[in-house]
Amino acid sequence: MKSLILFCLFALSLLFFTEASANSTLNVSENSAQTSEETTQGLSLKRLLLMPGKLTQAHAEYENQCEKCHVEFDKSNQNPLCLDCHKEVRFDIENDMGYHGIVKSIEQQHCRECHTDHKGRDFNIVSIDIDNFNHNQTDYPLEGKHSALACSQCHVSNNNKKFRMESFECIDCHKDDDVHQGQLGQECKDCHSPFGWKESSFDHDKTDFPLEYKHIDVPCTSCHVNNVYENTPQDCVSCHKVDDVHVGRFGNQCEECHSPKDWEESSFDHNTQTDFKLRYRHEEIACEACHTRPIEGYDMPQDCYSCHKKDDIHNGRNGQQCQDCHNERSWGKSQFNHDIDTDFKLLGSHKNLECEDCHTSGNLSDNLGRSCIDCHKNDDKHNGTLGEQCARCHNEVSWDNKIVFTHDLTRFPLLGMHKQVTCGECHLTEDFSEASEQCIDCHKKDDYHKGTLGDDCAMCHNPNDWGLWMFDHNRQTNFTLDGSHENRACFLCHTEQLDNPLQPSQKCYDCHKRDDAHEGSFGTNCQECHNTNSFKDNRMTGQRR
Repeated sequence: MKSLILFCLFALSLLFFTEASANSTLNVSENSAQTSEETTQGLSLKRLLLMPGKLTQAHAEYENQCEKCHVEFDKSNQNPLCLDCHKEVRFDIENDMGYHGIVKSIEQQHCRECHTDHKGRDFNIVSIDIDNFNHNQTDYPLEGKHSALACSQCHVSNNNKKFRMESFECIDCHKDDDVHQGQLGQECKDCHSPFGWKESSFDHDKTDFPLEYKHIDVPCTSCHVNNVYENTPQDCVSCHKVDDVHVGRFGNQCEECHSPKDWEESSFDHNTQTDFKLRYRHEEIACEACHTRPIEGYDMPQDCYSCHKKDDIHNGRNGQQCQDCHNERSWGKSQFNHDIDTDFKLLGSHKNLECEDCHTSGNLSDNLGRSCIDCHKNDDKHNGTLGEQCARCHNEVSWDNKIVFTHDLTRFPLLGMHKQVTCGECHLTEDFSEASEQCIDCHKKDDYHKGTLGDDCAMCHNPNDWGLWMFDHNRQTNFTLDGSHENRACFLCHTEQLDNPLQPSQKCYDCHKRDDAHEGSFGTNCQECHNTNSFKDNRMTGQRR
């Protein structure tokens, strides 16, 4: 500490010695210029030794003019000097504006408490805590969407005064967002607010065209095309011409039928405003379905045939008095009673047929046949092989279902599982006469024996279930199965290698040749010594080898 004090005293003595030396040379006229330079150098050296550090870049030009900011020997009187340069801050304080004018406690503080200097060229003398700054202490409190903006989005650097806003008008920041392109002036806040630029508070009811019903939800640009808001037409057809499905046939007075409640709903009452009442199906028809021409100067015909000529499947053969059979409830439903007015009653599915299904020529007076085959020849899947008496199997309820054919009256009654089989499983074609009555013809693929037991499946199987079979080898053949033969599988004896698998040899040796331990030395009559219980049993010795 003592060393530091001694150094400071030495520096000051050197400073004053240099200054005194410089002053002594002022009387020498030929060296006046050199004397002036030495004096300036002396002052700079003095200040250099006393100055805590370099000034910030904004104050760099005043680095050798201490009196600009400091009053010698009076630290408490520096504020007026600051305000002499920063006149906009003085104006704020005097007029209670801006941060320095709104926060009253600032007037009692020294400027240097917040804006200290001598920290170097790169030091930020403003020293604002951006993250925690309370914008309510300014002339423009942040509300709505503004509160979430970054400072730099509004405070753009401008001569090192980026935090001082000269104007707070919306248009200054939102000029590029003005879809009206200045046509509505620059008072954006009349319609918009900080809580949502796209949300407008403009009250259209204050104009001479109040918005009602559907118009309330329509975007502004739908009526104000290209954001032109002056001289907007107020008649319906100007906006709704493209919606005019009548294509001008009913004139341009849309409001006579339509309203802002719903363009699709018409208030025109055809029953009271015309002499043609719309009833039943006519109520559902669109106007242009009948009014194909402009209504002005044209009288609409009111007879059925004028509109329904194209629907006349009779092609005029039954006259033009459509109402004799048809009515407004349904054009397709005729009040003509087929059961009473003809000698052919419509029963079952015939009731639901259209006239032209039978009367294909369109002329109801045609003399049609009365038998089934006359109409259903194309439906005869048997191609006439079963005759033309369709009613023996089919009925009027349905041609394809509830067929009354009884298979029990044929040569092949359906028993057991056959009752559940559909016709097409046995009758592979629509001609039912080709089906075979032999089991093997249908069940060849089910023949586990592969033909080794012949084609007479019924010897073992029955219609109740193919898997349930019954064959008594002892009774139905001349070869009794006893002993070890009793539980043997059929294919062990009835092999495919035999010329006649159904009748294999009954000699022991033919099956047990490879079991003959004597290798034929005792002949081929194995039964003389062996029995069916076990080939290893020996009748001669009673022993088992």
